[in-house]
This record gives sequence, C-alpha cells and structure tokens, in this order.
Amino acid sequence: MAALKPVYLVYGDDHARIESWRARLRARAAREHAELHAFAGGETAPSVVVTEIESPGLFSERRYVVVDHCERWSASDLERLAQAVRHPAPATVVLLIARANKVSKALERAVGEAGGEVRRHEAPKPWQLGAWVRARAAELGQRIEREAADELVAQVGANQMRLERELEKLALAADGEPIDSALVRAVAAADSGESVWEFADALLAGEAGRALELAELLAVHGESAHRLVQTASHRARELAAVRRMLDGRVAEGEIGKRLRIGGWRLKRLLQAARRCDRERLDRALVRLSQLELELRGGRRPRATDEQGALARAILDVAGADA
Repeated sequence: MAALKPVYLVYGDDHARIESWRARLRARAAREHAELHAFAGGETAPSVVVTEIESPGLFSERRYVVVDHCERWSASDLERLAQAVRHPAPATVVLLIARANKVSKALERAVGEAGGEVRRHEAPKPWQLGAWVRARAAELGQRIEREAADELVAQVGANQMRLERELEKLALAADGEPIDSALVRAVAAADSGESVWEFADALLAGEAGRALELAELLAVHGESAHRLVQTASHRARELAAVRRMLDGRVAEGEIGKRLRIGGWRLKRLLQAARRCDRERLDRALVRLSQLELELRGGRRPRATDEQGALARAILDVAGADA
C-alpha cells in the first residue's frame, strides 16, 4: 500500500491474508498519527459508516476508515455503501473487508469507479497449504524450504492464522537464514502434541492396532484424515531416506549432519527408521499417495467417510504385518 488508493475491497476466506491488510493499514495510520475509524457490518448501522466515509477529517491530513464483515449487510445496505465509496471524502482511505468468496457486484463496480482496488484471497485447499506457506514466507521476506513448509503444515495443522503466527516466530529464529525442517521442529508449536507423529511412527512400524487407536483419538480432537495422511507421507519419505543411509552404513553422526539435526531428535528418528523395513515404507508411500488423491478428488467426502478410508489404508500399510 505504498501509493494509496481511495478504496480497497478485500474479500475471501483466506483470513490470514485479510488480517495482514488490516494490520498494515493500522500500522500505517499509527505511523502517520492519522485518524482511524473501524466498523463492523451487523454491529454498526450502514448510515453511520456512510456518514464517516463522506465526512472530511478534523485532526489529521489523512484518515482511514475500516469496515469489516461487509458480508453481514443486506443488498440494500450494500447499495448505500457502494454509493458512498464512489466519492469518499478527500484524503480518506477506505478498506472494505468481506469474509466470503462472493461480494456484491454493485460494491465491486463502485470501488472500480472510485479508482480503487479489489483483491480476492481464497483459502488454499489442504493439499495447497505447503505452497501457501512458502508464498507467505516470501511475502514476509523469508525463504522456507519445501520440506520445512510441508512439515510446518503437518505439525501445526490447516489453521492459517496459526501458520502465520508460527511463520513469524520462525522468521525471527532464522535470523535471515532459510528456514529448514530442523528449525520447524525446534520452534513451531504442535497442534496435538506428539500424537500426530506417534500415529505416523506406529503406522510405519506396522503397529496397526496402535495406529487405528491414535487415528480415532485424533479424530475426536478435530484432526482431519488429510492431515494425518500428509504427516505420515512426510514421515515415510524421511524414514526411507534414513533407512537408505543406515543400510549404506553411514555413521549416525554423518546422518545427523546431512539432515541437520542432532540430540534427541536424531535418536528418535534413527529408532523409528530401524523399526521400519524398506518394503513397508515403499508400500506406505504408494498407499498414502492413493489416499491423498482420494481425499482431494471430486466432492469432498463426509468426515465419517474420510475416517473409514483412513482406517482401510492403515490396515493396507500396517495390517499385513500386524
């Protein structure tokens, strides 16, 4: 928002990006010691907001008006708002926020006629979250490795606001260096403790009963089947790499150097790798990829269908040796 436009309309269900718009505008208003007036649809009468948009400022050269939750207003209310944003008061910057993937066409046209800008921020699908994390990191001036982004999603979950907070913590901890998987494990907060990783390790060690038990427990606590599949896939790739090094008689210290981890994390990873055989890991990677495609494709299945598909995959991967 370097060269400010009179009106911005930001909408969608990517709440992290939407919040960043609000935060940047608030920060700018604070730096300029400018007036800032904030309203929310459904809580403030449209007539009050219209008056504020059309009224000149009293105490600063520039003034900002933020209107959140525009989607809560009726079509007639939005028409009145559209009329106001066509001609806002001089030196007034208006930020309109709608937390929905569709907005009033009249409001969109009005913003365009005022010389403003319309931005849609749609939340990524579960399988797009890794790319979303990398893009957000770049916007923060930080680089995160692909594996580290996937691990962050697996560890934190699909909540974009939490991912945003963890990215900010990681950026500080990285101190200008690229964010890698080791840093994610050291800094990022787990969403469900160690249980998600315990599930992955039990599945890949052939402990079907334990994996089914953990999957059911995690489902009760709100974990999606997709996240468990994503975590297990990431773990299978990691363990396969470690197994190749162990089978090639690479020393444990050298494995730690190559993976850039040490201490208890390296010990745990080596223990998990020794419990797995290459055949099961290969079977797991194929079956989990199939399940991930199944969960992505077409109409999204009900939660009960997802859990059933996950249970079948657990038996396919671990049940053969259970």
